Amino acid sequence: QVVPILPWVTLDHLHYASAMELLFYIDHQGTRRHFRIRLGDVLHIGRGLRCAVQVSDIGASTQHVELTVAEVAGPLLELRARDVSLNGTGIVITDGGSPLDSRVRDMHKGCQEVLYEG
Repeated sequence: QVVPILPWVTLDHLHYASAMELLFYIDHQGTRRHFRIRLGDVLHIGRGLRCAVQVSDIGASTQHVELTVAEVAGPLLELRARDVSLNGTGIVITDGGSPLDSRVRDMHKGCQEVLYEG
């Protein structure tokens, strides 16, 4: 499952590492990085030096998006994104796998959006 959450960052190959953590890749500017996020962890995406994924786009806030993992219905985990930016965030949704079939859904400020449930 590929989840482009920002124009510059794509989540890919989400899967369980254990009962309480997810593994995934983030593609950014031609570089693929592996991440492991556990229940209770917060992974930041933005221009700030303390962000796990740093983007250089001037449209990105210092801390733009937070990724977290939440437990739902027994052993199932959700990967969630929360807009913490000053100027808003959109999730790019591709219906047919093609960028031509994509649309952007604006995230609601401060609310969590489910990116992956499994």
